[in-house]
Amino acid sequence: MGREHGAAPFLRGDCIGELAKAPAHRFGMIVLDAFSGDSIPVHLMTREAVRLYRSKLATGGLLVFHISNGRLDLEPVVAGLARDQGLSGLVAYDRKGNPAEHGGPSQWAVLAADSDTLDPLRQVARWHALDLHRSPVWTDAFSNIFGVMRWR
Repeated sequence: MGREHGAAPFLRGDCIGELAKAPAHRFGMIVLDAFSGDSIPVHLMTREAVRLYRSKLATGGLLVFHISNGRLDLEPVVAGLARDQGLSGLVAYDRKGNPAEHGGPSQWAVLAADSDTLDPLRQVARWHALDLHRSPVWTDAFSNIFGVMRWR
């Protein structure tokens, strides 16, 4: 379901379905915040999904993934998608999270078509470049949850 906040659209619901209906190059930022639970929506982290997201981002737009997860290391998945799509990417892990206030530590990845778009984040110490050589690319036909499990 779409909602307007000022001039910027805000989508809720089935991300892929709603986003597919949106006009091309409409969004300055797309934030995906669906990966913290025990069951993650793999279809939101595939080559095909990122192609859709990119088609909806305006020039200079950012694709942001909240990839906090206690059981899965999703950073390599995002890195593989960045490499596959020719995107630049940064990742930050906030270890100072307070579970009572924010639900604990959080990890974020940001992708952009133009590396210069990420320069302001590079000035913040906790942001570092994604290792683009760490993972195969997930697609609608292939994903490997076992490959990113945190084995404790």
